Amino acid sequence: MDQFNPTLLIEQATEFYKRGEIQQSIELLQKGTKMYPNWPSPFYNLGIIYKEKKNWELSYKAFEQVLELDDKDIYSWWHF
Repeated sequence: MDQFNPTLLIEQATEFYKRGEIQQSIELLQKGTKMYPNWPSPFYNLGIIYKEKKNWELSYKAFEQVLELDDKDIYSWWHF
């Protein structure tokens, strides 16, 4: 993966998710949160996945991080 292309990271994580490779998607997004700690998208996508898996604590933490980075993100407020 091109570590300097954050959009590619999200695209690849989305492809994993669509193929049902949820754990791979999670791992890639977690890597993205470390590579791009000030970019809300990987946190947001993790929040969605954790919410679908009914992992409320991790979902909450992911959306909380998005809102710390961008408190005007209306989609995260809705999921929060």
